[in-house]
Amino acid sequence: MSISYQDASEKCINLGIKFILNFKKICEDPENKDISKLVNEMNNWYNTINSLKLKPSNKSLSIVNKVDLFFCAGTEPINIIDDIKITSDYDIFIEYLISGMTVHEAINKILVKIKK
Repeated sequence: MSISYQDASEKCINLGIKFILNFKKICEDPENKDISKLVNEMNNWYNTINSLKLKPSNKSLSIVNKVDLFFCAGTEPINIIDDIKITSDYDIFIEYLISGMTVHEAINKILVKIKK
């Protein structure tokens, strides 16, 4: 089912905020017993955004739209994360996803970096 660009934008921003906040929780406590649950939520939200189709073309969102509206939630991630180190790790995480890694793979790489 296709949706309007406005509806897609709202969905991206709403899920993007949750996505960023889960990333922040993971980075703040890399030993958290709920990491698997948080990553699964992030993966589901990411898959939702990747499956969106726009009216009338039935095309997916462009990578630029995904970055601006989902990964950045329509703002600068620092405005949501409020921590420069975690924001820097989030930027790297986004690069991993854009390069084709899964959410699970990208989180694992970030966790290795954080735990060093």
